[in-house]
Amino acid sequence: MTLPRFHLFELEDQPWLPDIVRDLATDYLCFIQSVLGLHRPIVSVLADALRATGARDIVDLCSGGGGPAISLQTSLAAGGLSTHITLTGTPAESPCPVPLDT
Repeated sequence: MTLPRFHLFELEDQPWLPDIVRDLATDYLCFIQSVLGLHRPIVSVLADALRATGARDIVDLCSGGGGPAISLQTSLAAGGLSTHITLTGTPAESPCPVPLDT
């Protein structure tokens, strides 16, 4: 069985979308991620990888507003891992309101 290809896009990535709508969408995604804790399944996997490699730097590609980065870093810190997270993306989003160094 072959699945059809859907050419989809994210509204937030379109230059014609008003900034206020983009900001509200990003804030909503950050809120939902925070409330539901969508980062939790990856915490133990990432912690194991960081311990095994000795790495403490994480690069979040295409971060957008950086939603899960703060929650992820807090969870890693609770497990004894101090990390530095670098957010990337285009266009640049407003800086995260909470420092990302623990």
